[in-house]
Amino acid sequence: MTEFSSLQIDERFADYDIKTRKILLRLRELIFEIAQNNPEIDTIREDLKWNQPSYAAPKSGTAVRLDQFDAKHVALFVNCQTSLVEHFRIVFPDQLVFSGNRAIVVALDEPLPLDALRYCIESALTYKLKKHV
Repeated sequence: MTEFSSLQIDERFADYDIKTRKILLRLRELIFEIAQNNPEIDTIREDLKWNQPSYAAPKSGTAVRLDQFDAKHVALFVNCQTSLVEHFRIVFPDQLVFSGNRAIVVALDEPLPLDALRYCIESALTYKLKKHV
């Protein structure tokens, strides 16, 4: 597992219940894996934004934030001023669930749709390079 960038991030993950924490940590690792495997993605900055773990690649993309959505779901949030969620709705109409123009919602009790999530995370982290998305 990638080491937390700060004690505050570590404590924030510790605040989640076990099931939620497990899924969020898997999504966190997915973010770092994608960044490590794509040379276009700037170094990931892990921080807390609105008390949500946030993963930004300032030069190449927009931030991805993680949080519990409700008792049965977690969400990956992106900047609502981007066209990312609109694009994801077109690409994955039946594979992903969305909330407004800012989040992908994932059920805690279902397998993660990893291929779709990889695409979405990579699109967010390279958004500034490909603003047509």
